[in-house]
Amino acid sequence: MTSPSPAPLYLAEILDPAWLRPRLYPDQPSLRITGAREIWREENTATKVRVELDLENAAPGTGRTICIKGMIDESGMKWVSSGTSATESHFYAQMAPGLAAAGINVPDCLYTAIDPENGHGLLIMKDMVVEGATFLTALTPYSPDQARDSLAQLARLHVETGAGKPLHDMAFKGITLDRLAAESLIPLDMLQGLLDDPRGAPLAAEVKNAGRLHRSLGALRDCFAGEPTCIVHGDAHAGNLYRKDGAAGIIDWQVVQHGHWAQDVAYHIVAALSVEDRRAHGDALLDVYLAERARLGDPVADHDTARAHFRAAVVYGYYMWGVTRRVRPDIIREFVKRLGLAVTEYRSFELLGV
Repeated sequence: MTSPSPAPLYLAEILDPAWLRPRLYPDQPSLRITGAREIWREENTATKVRVELDLENAAPGTGRTICIKGMIDESGMKWVSSGTSATESHFYAQMAPGLAAAGINVPDCLYTAIDPENGHGLLIMKDMVVEGATFLTALTPYSPDQARDSLAQLARLHVETGAGKPLHDMAFKGITLDRLAAESLIPLDMLQGLLDDPRGAPLAAEVKNAGRLHRSLGALRDCFAGEPTCIVHGDAHAGNLYRKDGAAGIIDWQVVQHGHWAQDVAYHIVAALSVEDRRAHGDALLDVYLAERARLGDPVADHDTARAHFRAAVVYGYYMWGVTRRVRPDIIREFVKRLGLAVTEYRSFELLGV
């Protein structure tokens, strides 16, 4: 029986030709899907699957591989209640076309929907790998020159979604700094246990206090109160980037939110670069971002305040990786080290008065 859901939870239901054909090829009524093969899968909080399709009567140029993303199959569906798949589905339906038109590189989404019964958001995208895109991993070596390119993309995102712009008032209901400050994603005793495990080994004791870390989010929220807001990606490490035709693009919009530009910029510079490169180039890369904002006609007025905001905002990324569990341990350890060391070296807690 064909699933009645607009966003099925099982891959087999998604690949049912009776479900998939009218959603993926509504303008080709004579097209038939005669087979489907999974060729790659990655399971984190969400599951991504690349699928090759066998097609008959397809129009010239019709893509035969797709990428499906959602909380699918047994490994993923237990995370539906987090709301992040619905947030990303909403992003691709309501915001991504406008960002692409403004010169921000995001993947082409062929279909997206949210199941009204369970809140599951499903994405079906073009398979950009066959179009020559390279998707980075969380630990792909990332150079300062590459960071200049991705910071230019973040600057354009922040400018195009600032106050007064049409995309600024888009509503998102998922993870936000305000929500994190009000209530930790996990109990603080659990967070303390995670910081005390091997992920926290390279860090000073004063940055491994779960209560202090969570209080810093409230202080960061208060620090940004009254500041101009924009749409921020919210999870801007190198594993959420791709390169195509020599340019950087951004994927994985599961925690997109209204926020302060420094959330993205501090997280990106500190998480994407090695500790050594961040120490050598971090301040100059912040200047690159600020210069791009000015070039786009939306300068950040006070550079001294901008530097303080940048250094304080590292606590956001540090918390996000401090609570992370469903990612490979080596990735967690590296990001906690990069972000935690920056909290110490930038004196982020002290800047926030916690």
